[in-house]
Amino acid sequence: MLQIKDVTRRFGTKAAVDRVSFGKERSAFVGIIGRSGAGKSTLLRMINRLTDATSGEIMFDGCDVLTLQGGAKRAWQSQRAMIFQQFNLVPRMDVASNVPHGILNRRSTLATMFNLWPKADILNALQILNRLGIAEQAAKRAEALSGGQRQRVAIARAVMQGPRGILADELGRHKQTIVDVDDGTFVAGVSSADGQANWEDGYNSGALRKAADAGLVDMNNLVEIWRSTLIPEGPMVVRAALPQDVKDTVTQLTADLWETDKECAYGVASGEAKDFVPVAHDEYPGIPAARELQEKQN
Repeated sequence: MLQIKDVTRRFGTKAAVDRVSFGKERSAFVGIIGRSGAGKSTLLRMINRLTDATSGEIMFDGCDVLTLQGGAKRAWQSQRAMIFQQFNLVPRMDVASNVPHGILNRRSTLATMFNLWPKADILNALQILNRLGIAEQAAKRAEALSGGQRQRVAIARAVMQGPRGILADELGRHKQTIVDVDDGTFVAGVSSADGQANWEDGYNSGALRKAADAGLVDMNNLVEIWRSTLIPEGPMVVRAALPQDVKDTVTQLTADLWETDKECAYGVASGEAKDFVPVAHDEYPGIPAARELQEKQN
């Protein structure tokens, strides 16, 4: 059981986190939502003991985490993986080498210096990357990846750690931007939407629609001031190496999703959509062209 009671962090006279209290009795996904500068990152860092609290208690299974020192503190941190806002990957190192960094604390200094890893660790890293749909990027440098790809590598590194819990700092960045504009922290921001149907609903799909449906923003407080040209969204893909019957089953399952499970379809589409239909490679000429240009630049 995790119980946070009156946790406060002050920097001089300013309270970055002011008497926060909440608890969870069992495993769960917990989201912390607030404006920029509200102290969300500071709270996560206190839970993981990267930042000390000024006062309060963080109790887990009867132990006050804030009192842990030395080996006990390191043991706590090793069981709570952190995914940072900027992901904190090693940019000039390939993806397959970044992921095992989640278990650096279990390796000798010499092995770490020469980037030496047992075969079992490398295979485990590749399996995790495959589960996250990014195994094909394993040989690329982290600096050559898109923001979304870097995020998945950071998630893979956290999973590699084999933690009892994961603390993720602003994985839902688009929604946070919308909240920041709604509460006046920012004058304007950029987010994603399909531009179809009604503005008052956040359009049909995208981050704007999901924020509106979740009650995070009042669309009456927002005004659309600029719209980009159409940006085709990348398709959902099925690995070519899979057996044909598996590919056919997944394709049909996705095509029927709005009829068989509307709630799941809503989550996949980030809102309402007319349907999912099979597409071919030649319908997305811009995506491989952009990737080829990126490869040449790197």
